[in-house]
Amino acid sequence: MYRIYELPANSALSVDEAIGFFSGISRPDLAALVEKTTQTGEPFTLELDFVTAKGNHRRVRSIAHVEFEEGRATGVSGVMQDITEHWLLEEKLRRSADTDSLTGIANRSAFNRALAQAIERARSTQAPFALMLIDLDEFKGINDTHGHIVGDDMLRAVGARLRDPMLAGSLAARLGGDEFALIVTDPALHADLPGVAGRLLEQLRQPVATAAGVLPISATIGYARFEDCPETARGFIHCADKALYEAKRERRGSARGYRTFGPVSYTHLTL
Repeated sequence: MYRIYELPANSALSVDEAIGFFSGISRPDLAALVEKTTQTGEPFTLELDFVTAKGNHRRVRSIAHVEFEEGRATGVSGVMQDITEHWLLEEKLRRSADTDSLTGIANRSAFNRALAQAIERARSTQAPFALMLIDLDEFKGINDTHGHIVGDDMLRAVGARLRDPMLAGSLAARLGGDEFALIVTDPALHADLPGVAGRLLEQLRQPVATAAGVLPISATIGYARFEDCPETARGFIHCADKALYEAKRERRGSARGYRTFGPVSYTHLTL
């Protein structure tokens, strides 16, 4: 225990002081867990972040069991394990499973989960958010002319641009091929989606250094606000996809937003 805490052996440490090394649990929280355990006889397990006395970050697991004498709960005992190495490995594997290996952003599976979570949050809290679908223009021609190595250079550049700080934590994902998506949850960005789309188009329009030299690139964007669409993932994606289709049909390299106020209408932005 002292080794996990990085304290000298036999250091005096009160319960409150011991709990203070953990993140995400308080003395009342722990007391409630112990009370429930003594009443039900069921053990509990906690996995929490932990900062040692020397300031090192760890992940620890605490397992507690009830001790009984003649059918009566007389105490709670348990063990604490430093699981940092195992936890870091699991986190690495989890990130790898959720990441597109070429671009370094989320893959379709991670996007689907993030979208479902955002929809659930919006239903319960009315938190506004939006979806942007992004297709690269004439990407097949790049692959056909210069080969897939150059195409991969282009895709990596797009992934990097979708992680730009201006997007304020929006989740960027590669859905497949040259199709990308952004889940926009920041309220300020949500309030100015045409401006966000315009700035993003400008970013994506910057030439890319590739194995075949510096090449031009552009993209088309369709976006939708969740509050304007059916409250399902499928319906929401359909709204953004319809806006993207209309943008492509009118002019590639532009952005359209989907709205439903009576008849279907669209906002249009062209740079």
